Amino acid sequence: MSVKGIVNEALKQIHEGTELEISQLLFNLTYSSLLEAVNKGLEGEIKQEFKSKLKYSAASFSAHKTAAQCAELRDSLLDENGKKRSFAKFKKAVSGIVDNYNVRWLEVEHQAAVRGARMATNWQRWEAQADIYPNLRYLQTRATTPDEAHLKLVGIVRPMNDPFWRKHLPPSRWGCLCGAVPTTEGVTELPEKLPEVSQGLGGNVGQTGELFTDDHPYFSKKVSEQTINSLQDAYKPSAE
Repeated sequence: MSVKGIVNEALKQIHEGTELEISQLLFNLTYSSLLEAVNKGLEGEIKQEFKSKLKYSAASFSAHKTAAQCAELRDSLLDENGKKRSFAKFKKAVSGIVDNYNVRWLEVEHQAAVRGARMATNWQRWEAQADIYPNLRYLQTRATTPDEAHLKLVGIVRPMNDPFWRKHLPPSRWGCLCGAVPTTEGVTELPEKLPEVSQGLGGNVGQTGELFTDDHPYFSKKVSEQTINSLQDAYKPSAE
């Protein structure tokens, strides 16, 4: 089933009131994209336990995102007069919500997950050779239009165990294409004021196994670990 078909079926379930709090269909859309991103980003050897952490992080993010999306969709079931919309009118009313969650934002989240998984792989490798290369140097973005705030970080050299890398290891902003490289160069001073990190990207995925942090707005919708595991277990890749 195509993405359009999956979304349409999910909207029918929400309109009919037959779906649970979190739509398995909409969860599957995000989770499949993030799983693909993790597999694309992982390079070389990485422990299965750590890979499982990344997959659970993808499932947790997908569950919270889907809960937030479903809440917005249900809020649009009634028109301005408090009457339930027909399915056709409901579908039209939520088209922007659907496009945001399942196209625009998902594309950005997918790329962040690729970058996060790739950086996690790098971090695991760097840790193993920290006795030879104890420091990391911040590299300039590959983006055509660099983030001015991140240009201030280019060239910074800090030990791998420095708190700086807990929050500012790329990607630390949505769309961030900065990098880092192991080095024996001497440690440098930090700027007086460090740039803010994006909500959801304020951690070191190589240390925690978390692709996204729980300060992302999606996480304002509480979802239990049991529900996350249930959604993850029930996940089935959609047929094209």
